[in-house]
Amino acid sequence: MYKKSDLPIAADNVISNCLKVSENEEVVIIYEEDRLSIAKQLNYSILQRRAFPINLMVFKDQQYKKLLNESNRELTLPESVHDILDRVAVIITLIQNRVDELRFRRQILDHAKNNVCRIAHMPGLTAAQFSNFLTSDFEEIKRIGKILVSIFEKNIGKKLRITSKAGTDINLTVSKVIRLSSGIIDKPGQIGNLPGGEVYFAPIPESANGTVVIDVSLPNILIKNKVDEIKFEIKNGRVKPKSIVDPNKLITKHFKNDGSDVLCEIGIGLNNKIKNATGSVIIDEKMGKTVHIALGDNTFFGGDIKAPIHIDMVMKKPDIHIDSDYIMKNGELKILS
Repeated sequence: MYKKSDLPIAADNVISNCLKVSENEEVVIIYEEDRLSIAKQLNYSILQRRAFPINLMVFKDQQYKKLLNESNRELTLPESVHDILDRVAVIITLIQNRVDELRFRRQILDHAKNNVCRIAHMPGLTAAQFSNFLTSDFEEIKRIGKILVSIFEKNIGKKLRITSKAGTDINLTVSKVIRLSSGIIDKPGQIGNLPGGEVYFAPIPESANGTVVIDVSLPNILIKNKVDEIKFEIKNGRVKPKSIVDPNKLITKHFKNDGSDVLCEIGIGLNNKIKNATGSVIIDEKMGKTVHIALGDNTFFGGDIKAPIHIDMVMKKPDIHIDSDYIMKNGELKILS
């Protein structure tokens, strides 16, 4: 249940514990107008740390997008804004999660490359979700995540298999591009999503073969029953177009021969504070007892696949094993037992 009284608690957790904002640091908040309540609360928390908030509001409603199209312009950041982002210590984004706005998000994320600022990205988060899911113990998530990362690092180049009762059965090879999104973003050059809670890696694309069944969610869509599940086969890292079962035509339109159909990410959710799927994939992919796969671009976290979109899709209670060793069984992590 969403309580307004939880909003300041979550904001303080983000500023004090996740980002560890210190005195005199400058913090830019880029937000859409319908997320003003979150931005205001973050401002209060930043000021309590004796730091300096800077606010940039972005309009992205339908009328705004229509005007952009009519003037033949993309949603982008002006040069003067880039100059500001180059100098600040922290950037927080509170913008919608749309698969067609990857370029806009990349413009913001590129500012971490100078190793001056750190970036917290919260695509699609509502005030209720912010309040409910950003009070987690992210230090504990970080501890568990580091154990899981070390397991994957010891198995680079080995075959990993993911199965589920819904019908997923896919094999792939673990690559060296392994990342932890713990929710702790406290060093220059770091980029992370909030809420945190996943270990993810870029598989070797051509090694991936098998069947995938998505039974939890994908961007802005909650799968509520079995008849809505999405199923497809992957051969040598690419979705086989004729294998797609997509009853509501949710993702078929995105599968083009431009990299959008390539398996680019496997992620394991670690955040047990998230009990139920929401339809917001940025939250659902962090939920404990889940695995998500992504298709499309992975260059923004060190992979080699470049595409115009990145689509995360979540499945529940899978088994994951390398050789005969289980990492996860029926959604339960075995690395801690």
